[in-house]
Amino acid sequence: MCRRSDTPLIVKRLQKRILREIARHDDPRKGAESARRLVVKLAERLRRREVDIKELAVNVRLSRDPEDYAVSAPQAVATKLLRKEGFDVYAGQVVSFIYAMPHKDPKRRVLPLEFAAPGVYDAEKYVQLAWKAYEEVAAPLSIKQPDTSLIEAL
Repeated sequence: MCRRSDTPLIVKRLQKRILREIARHDDPRKGAESARRLVVKLAERLRRREVDIKELAVNVRLSRDPEDYAVSAPQAVATKLLRKEGFDVYAGQVVSFIYAMPHKDPKRRVLPLEFAAPGVYDAEKYVQLAWKAYEEVAAPLSIKQPDTSLIEAL
């Protein structure tokens, strides 16, 4: 995830810290335990709405013009919102958005970064991304992801 251009900055930083934490221990399992604590701390910050929305932005280069998107992909939704507000958006351009508060309507689950207000993000979506970043590192080492509901209750 830390190498992908569409991964939020906060998740990229977290995964790099996880890698360093595991690498600095002789026993990867001890490093993984320490790395888990990093994820739990980030989850707490996300839930308390202490994370700057710029760190949560997903940056996607548009592969086609906005009207050519058939599905409600997040970048398509963000692009259409930008166009509706008069922004010039075109294929090849990078569009930044955040995952907004959960909503039944997929068109209301993302917000272009230009329209996002502090604290108006889907904390649980970003917590899931944080645990995914952990899992990508831990899985090849045969370290299972813990039951996050138990860890986060501590």
